[in-house]
Amino acid sequence: MKRYYIFLLFILSGHLINGQICVGEAGSVHWQAWQNLFDNELGELYAEENFPVRPDVKQKIYKLQSPINYDNFLGGRISGFITVGQTDDVQFNLTGDDVTRFYLSTSESPDDLVLQAYADGYTNIEEHDKYPEQTSGLINMVAGQYYYFEMIYMEGYGGDHISLYWKTINDNPTEWRLVNGNFIADVDCLPAACPERGTPCDDGDSATSDDKEDGFCNCVGEAVPVGTCVGEREFINMYAYDSIPGGDLNDLYTHPDFPAMPDRSKTLHYLSEPFSTEVDSVGHMIQSFLTVPVTGNYRFNITGNNECIFFLSSDELIENKQAHQILVSGATDPTEHDKYIWQSTSNIYLEKGKYYYCEVNHKESSYSEHFAIFWQTPFTQADTWKRIPEFYIYDYDCEVACIPEGNMCDDGDPFTNNDQYDAYCNCVGTPCEPANCNDPIASYSSYPKCDLTDQIDNRSDVGWLSCQESASPNPLRSNSHWIMYDFGQEFVMRQSHVWNYNDAVNFDQGFEQVAIDYSLDGANWTELNLYNWNLSDGSSDYSGFIGPDFDGAVARYVLITSLDTGQPCRGFGKLLINAELCSNAGTTCDDGNPFTINDVIDPYCNCVGTNTAFNDCVVDTLSLGDTLIVMEVHSAIELVESQNTIDSAGFVMYISGDEIDLNPGFETLLGSNFEAMIELCDGSAQDEEDNDELSKKRKDIDILKVLSVPDTDRQIIQFYLEDPGQVQIEILNPKGEKVFELLNIDFINKGIYQKNLRTKKFDPGIYQVVYKSKKGTEVERLTVM
Repeated sequence: MKRYYIFLLFILSGHLINGQICVGEAGSVHWQAWQNLFDNELGELYAEENFPVRPDVKQKIYKLQSPINYDNFLGGRISGFITVGQTDDVQFNLTGDDVTRFYLSTSESPDDLVLQAYADGYTNIEEHDKYPEQTSGLINMVAGQYYYFEMIYMEGYGGDHISLYWKTINDNPTEWRLVNGNFIADVDCLPAACPERGTPCDDGDSATSDDKEDGFCNCVGEAVPVGTCVGEREFINMYAYDSIPGGDLNDLYTHPDFPAMPDRSKTLHYLSEPFSTEVDSVGHMIQSFLTVPVTGNYRFNITGNNECIFFLSSDELIENKQAHQILVSGATDPTEHDKYIWQSTSNIYLEKGKYYYCEVNHKESSYSEHFAIFWQTPFTQADTWKRIPEFYIYDYDCEVACIPEGNMCDDGDPFTNNDQYDAYCNCVGTPCEPANCNDPIASYSSYPKCDLTDQIDNRSDVGWLSCQESASPNPLRSNSHWIMYDFGQEFVMRQSHVWNYNDAVNFDQGFEQVAIDYSLDGANWTELNLYNWNLSDGSSDYSGFIGPDFDGAVARYVLITSLDTGQPCRGFGKLLINAELCSNAGTTCDDGNPFTINDVIDPYCNCVGTNTAFNDCVVDTLSLGDTLIVMEVHSAIELVESQNTIDSAGFVMYISGDEIDLNPGFETLLGSNFEAMIELCDGSAQDEEDNDELSKKRKDIDILKVLSVPDTDRQIIQFYLEDPGQVQIEILNPKGEKVFELLNIDFINKGIYQKNLRTKKFDPGIYQVVYKSKKGTEVERLTVM
């Protein structure tokens, strides 16, 4: 997916909301900055809810140049007035890093701003001719007239700055000079600032409690909900479902673990997941309640990669969640708001004091796992999409999702090992002594000043620096800066820790966009993944960061390649990998194939098992269509026919008693595991008695079954779909009230499916599982002890 910067849509979006300003103190202006933005796209600054009225940092400056190298993921703004001593034709030049804009009004009013110069890539501070767009045309400016201006820039990693230069026909037409304090004035007559978010207040409603200011001059209290599902205030919980191939929401919806058994969870501060390429083939779900501080019209917008949908109920009830919905049906950049006509709602009238159930479903295949929900409100900048913060969100407290006990996780504590989810869905680890902790950083202890140590300080001679790109050992990589480690023999590799280049001055020369490959022989390479790494801080006691998990990959060689551009040199500090010699042949393992047993390590350190799949001889003919298939066995008495795609991470078998037809369109993606075999059903002589037995077998197949996994709280809900179509599965409590909806989608293929469920969050009692399809309704009991 191509990423780009949007600038024409936002020409007027940076200036003050009400435009009621006047010329202030002469000789200086203010630099403002908004920190910890999601990415270095210019749209991220406009999506920041506090832009442009409440910066994180504000500093008086006496020339039109920002502080240099202030922070990463920062958006900056300088605004004020420019004047000239005599009427003149003026030309402006803009430099900066990374993305820059210069707007100049034709008057004192922000309403007359015009984009005069810009750059979508970085320049050095005095690099005036890198892009033709960074220089304006000639502008006639009248002596004594004040012209309102704005300079805006976005920074990702590395250096950051913005500067405005000019040439005048009457003064110095050949030399670019910084615009200094003799020609600038600050902005005044600004409205009074709103109280800080969280300041106690009184909203005037005796029925609410815990009244707080929202930062936009709105006092908001907690209203009494109608139902029992409204949970913790200012809390957004996102569940993640890992290793689900495909980029369609249907791939998420049909997976056995969605929605009740996620792999992990994450607390968010916005209804957004930032741009990141750390994980592929992942799905996400958020269930929450939205509140508003002002009654009025609201609009909503969604972005993401690959498919994502936002549901907003007309009230507190989850049953009405489809009242409003918006969708990304392919992929968008994080702030690309208008790629699809169904990304945005029209005006929706929402009332203060009410709770509105909302839900986000997201499915990513590859590249970035980002998604975001934005809104336009009566109290924020007009016609500008803003991210929705946690302040207006309440948790959904009626969920039954519970992460499987024993799933690995990271509790955030380097001094614990074997972090995993417990019986109550919490991520906990076992305390460890520093020398025995899996996180390498735990074994590094503090040391007296000037003592010898393995820590990295900020001397230039302790790191590795490449200033000449060269041919890579991996022929699939182009010439680049790279470093290859040869460990002398094969190891099973686990978690790593990384120290980036840490020169006190040139720490921005570290690796940022990184590819990691590994190899057994130094000639044939396997890509581990692509990463975005943080630069070091240039400190004398730099401790690095937790690096990639090699997840048991067997290798002798590790190749780290910089994919960065823009710097002639790139450097690296140190790599530490937890590793062990290859396990002995015959050691038990798990090959990841659900259709095998007796998995053991072979002499080549590969985990292999014995296949146990068989023909269940239930249907005569099975037509599978053309959907993506991930991890299934499909069998038939006579014929299996398919136009499907077998996913790259899939384990799929077709078994037929007579014929398997792989029709045009059938495809096995690189990395998939696919097997087709002929296996006769018992009684293939086809005498009348055997035919009767097979017919009885097909007739007696259970449409719905609830299976308990012994000694756990796990339940498997298995259903047989005789014909493709709509399927709905609900769980009713002992009072007959719906407490959870496991499924409500269209299935393209018939067959046997299942949904996994943990009942840890259920009260003890007898529940009902209700299955609805076009064939009718089936009900089974689910007992919770």
